[in-house]
Amino acid sequence: MRILIAGGGIAGLGAALALSGNGRSVEVIERDPQPPEGGFNEIFDRWDRKGATQLRHSHAFVAPIVKLLVKHYPELRQRLLDAGVREVKFREMLWPPLRSQYQPQLNDEDIRVLTSRRTTLEAIMRTYAEKRSGAIFRTGYQVCGIVCERGLQGIPTAKAFKVITPGGSEELWEGDLLIDATGRNTAFIDWLREYGVAPEMEEAPAGIVYCTRHYRLHPGQTEPTSLKALQRGGDLGFIKVALFPGDGGNFSITISLPEIETKMRQVILDPEIFDTYARKVPGIDSWIDPERAFPSSKVFAVGNLKSVWWHWVKDEKPLILNFIPIGDARARTNPLYGRGCCIGMVHAHLLAEVLEQTDDPVAWAKLFDQMVYEKIRPFYDAMVNQDQAAIKRAENEQNPDYSPSFRERMMKSFVADAIEPAIRGSIKVTRAFMQSVQMLEDPTSWLRKIDVLAIIMATWATPKRFKKHLYLEAPGLRRSEFVAIAEEKLRARANI
Repeated sequence: MRILIAGGGIAGLGAALALSGNGRSVEVIERDPQPPEGGFNEIFDRWDRKGATQLRHSHAFVAPIVKLLVKHYPELRQRLLDAGVREVKFREMLWPPLRSQYQPQLNDEDIRVLTSRRTTLEAIMRTYAEKRSGAIFRTGYQVCGIVCERGLQGIPTAKAFKVITPGGSEELWEGDLLIDATGRNTAFIDWLREYGVAPEMEEAPAGIVYCTRHYRLHPGQTEPTSLKALQRGGDLGFIKVALFPGDGGNFSITISLPEIETKMRQVILDPEIFDTYARKVPGIDSWIDPERAFPSSKVFAVGNLKSVWWHWVKDEKPLILNFIPIGDARARTNPLYGRGCCIGMVHAHLLAEVLEQTDDPVAWAKLFDQMVYEKIRPFYDAMVNQDQAAIKRAENEQNPDYSPSFRERMMKSFVADAIEPAIRGSIKVTRAFMQSVQMLEDPTSWLRKIDVLAIIMATWATPKRFKKHLYLEAPGLRRSEFVAIAEEKLRARANI
């Protein structure tokens, strides 16, 4: 069986690992060059990966990826750890004062997350996949189209990719299964219209501009360890700031701005403004103290972010056979939640399960679609709902006449005075919360657990003076301060 994979990002690499062997020949067609020679800092600085829009944004690789590494690729996991990739375990996710009380429980080992620069993760995964999985990487080749014909039950059936070689000629590469792992800007949707294949699309705006800058510790310096520094950011409603520890003494800061914050968006790519905004959030200033660390990149930004879900089965009938999109090409999500890479890896391994269960192309398409819906759709819906709530909140921030309803005030209090303090004050609540956040359980199931909800409600009922230790330092920042900084910068530009 010959499997052709278009795209060598995280989803494509996951497919190369998951699908190799068992009599299958796997080839990854990747237009971008291999990682350059040198260390991981050189790879970050020099790797030209135009096909990966978010390559140099902050990344955290949530629990399902770690579970797959532990189960299937222990050598790859060890290579990542040896390269300085962080594996944050459940105990480290607890609010620091709780850690001394921690007693391991069953399945706590599953609550783990990897943090590193994505360039480091991809470079190591690619080397491992090439040398260990048997997958063949066709670097410098570009898929430029697809060829289909009528097949079983009259369903269009993918037969070959049109491929441009490094020399510029066009070739036809036939395969038994063609996989689209080309990401959020996939062109296959357009190419397939020629064959009458038009999957339905659900789309919802993320409502944000996502900006990242990287930093590196000076030789001999260590990360700050104060309770304040461990906050590593916050959500102010009109802006979100988060710090991500990375590999090899590197870390990154991401600032998420609502799309409607026009003035702040106009200046956020200015490194001085970016750092000024970041420093205003509790816990960040000590990380980017010039004596501790220095900026190692410009400010990267990505906009026009949407959640997208493509439907490839209609009325229990696949729209196409022998062609399966995975990763962002199948389900795109807001990068703010850090689940895109995970979804791509999970897609790849679900597909491997499908191929083990049947050799019927109709069954492949239907079973894969069903498994993806069951495993991923609840998280997709939860993220879309959160985005819509955030968009509304950002709009309210700009309305001087807005007055929240009683229900809105109660919901705000439930989050700020019940859920958040309960997570910091209870290991049981943290565990349940992390199992959902890390995609190990249904995203809403943790709030339906009676024992967990009882702790949250008790926390809500406790007067604030008795739970002050469970609150983060209040930043006391107003949107007007951030807008004023932006306006001053815009005036300065206009006077140049």
